[in-house]
Amino acid sequence: MKTLEILSIILVALFAVFSLGWGIYKYNKKVFTLKDLIIISIFFLVSIVLCVSYQYSYNFFRYSLLADMILIYVAFLPFILFKLSKERKDIQKILEYVAVGWFLFLFILKLTFKIPFYELLPLNICNICLILIVIRPLYKSKVTDGYILCFGIIGCIMSFALGDLYSYTPYVESLGFQEINFFHPRVFESNVVHYSYLAYCIYFFLTKDLKATWKDSLKNFIWIIPLYYVLVFTNQIFKFNFFFNSEYRNPLLSLYTSLYTFAGFKIGFFKINLIYDVILIVGALGLLIILNFLLNKVQRRNEVKNELSRNQEFS
Repeated sequence: MKTLEILSIILVALFAVFSLGWGIYKYNKKVFTLKDLIIISIFFLVSIVLCVSYQYSYNFFRYSLLADMILIYVAFLPFILFKLSKERKDIQKILEYVAVGWFLFLFILKLTFKIPFYELLPLNICNICLILIVIRPLYKSKVTDGYILCFGIIGCIMSFALGDLYSYTPYVESLGFQEINFFHPRVFESNVVHYSYLAYCIYFFLTKDLKATWKDSLKNFIWIIPLYYVLVFTNQIFKFNFFFNSEYRNPLLSLYTSLYTFAGFKIGFFKINLIYDVILIVGALGLLIILNFLLNKVQRRNEVKNELSRNQEFS
């Protein structure tokens, strides 16, 4: 096995053992409930299965054992970190800076690839999200926090469902791949950065440092619509695929082609695929509405719990 694979297994295993040991210690001290200990134990088992699944890092594809286990692990990780750092604002602040360093490392890793310059530009929801996370210790606002929380999670979902580095395509072949290997730096960076968005958003939502509001989420969505149509033309000029709205490297190419044949038209040299555009925009809006509904429901439930706890303390 290569160095990166061995290092990944060691880090996952060490953190799993530490979490379980710390959970048992806190449970014996009556700090953790049985429910907390069960969650940490499940995380330990997920970590072990993830370590075993690393042997399937070659011929990595969507919904493979490794891809699924990484997603499950990343979904569990912020809950475990929250359990271990609850009521410790100092640790939460340290973790915020650790996250910034992690995202900067992934961006620097991306700079080492021989990739088109446009993939580094803040012209898609994920690159914008990365920039906002990095500058967040210096600048915070409700609007930017709403963007990170909503589009960080949506970006992870879209990457998992539609990412173009999960299958062997002409684009992937042009990068010099012999086969899809998770630990190829290009695949590793692309997948890990999107999974990291999910972990970051869940953790800082649990700490109440990130909050979802309908108003701020809709503000972010509204300014994305004109950006989408700017990229429609940019994609056709430079053969990009930002927002999955072109015929280049598009995993939704069959849908794009059939809808353009049915109701597409041209403005000069530019193709307009109106029905396809509406489907993408409405689909993104639908995800945003569902996500905000769930996040606001959790926030309200936590507010009710906190209010009950305060009333019990005063009674």
